[in-house]
Amino acid sequence: MATHLYSWSPYLALALGLLAALAAFRSWQTWFGLTGVAMLIQVIGWTVLFLASHVAEQGWNEEWQTAFVVGFYKGLLVALPYTILGSAVGGALVRLYRPQRGVPHV
Repeated sequence: MATHLYSWSPYLALALGLLAALAAFRSWQTWFGLTGVAMLIQVIGWTVLFLASHVAEQGWNEEWQTAFVVGFYKGLLVALPYTILGSAVGGALVRLYRPQRGVPHV
């Protein structure tokens, strides 16, 4: 189950990065903070999903720690680069459309 859901992880990470970039309309600090929160949620979520999938299939045995570490590393491998990529693209788009402060429009 976890590996099937994991195939969607790059799309989820890009979408969360783009969603976090919408915070740049409010402030750049909020944008940066929400991008970090999106990455943290994904790393925790993938770790818990892989662990829960292992426990549901095989129960609590000596291999649960392996499933925990695999989920953590897979979460890191997807959450960081794809969320940053989506957030950077979204931040650039927001920068293009965000009204400039102190610059009169002609």
